[in-house]
Amino acid sequence: MTNERCFLCDDQRREDPPPGGWVYGDPMWRVGHAPASYGPAGLVVLESRRHFLDAAEMTPDEAIALGPLLRRLVAAVKQTTGAARVYLFSTMAQVPHFHAMLIPWWPDQQARGPAYVADMPPCTQRQAECAAADLRGALEVPRRHMG
Repeated sequence: MTNERCFLCDDQRREDPPPGGWVYGDPMWRVGHAPASYGPAGLVVLESRRHFLDAAEMTPDEAIALGPLLRRLVAAVKQTTGAARVYLFSTMAQVPHFHAMLIPWWPDQQARGPAYVADMPPCTQRQAECAAADLRGALEVPRRHMG
């Protein structure tokens, strides 16, 4: 698969970071808060650094790293937002490059599951930036303890 006209591979992505900057990065993955208009504060996007479409195209190292990273991300989103659940949503429909959204959900929301994802309440730019800072802090703590 080539990366022609791929927003996540494009140099523009480096010049247009997520609100509040990247909250996590390693050689295989990077994580940033979604644009404020996408949904609630705490909604993060996990992106592969290498261009591939879906899990079938992951290298063994990418697949091995994904599980522990998702565990840390879900815990950080819950901790920083007070969410009861964190939905994992991925389609690669608009950008044919592996990315997944981690979406906080609270019990006071009327909608659940796909209905909630389809009509999530947006946050403000400031809320997204603050959520990014909180997530960055939450992700730094386990990393130090893990050695």
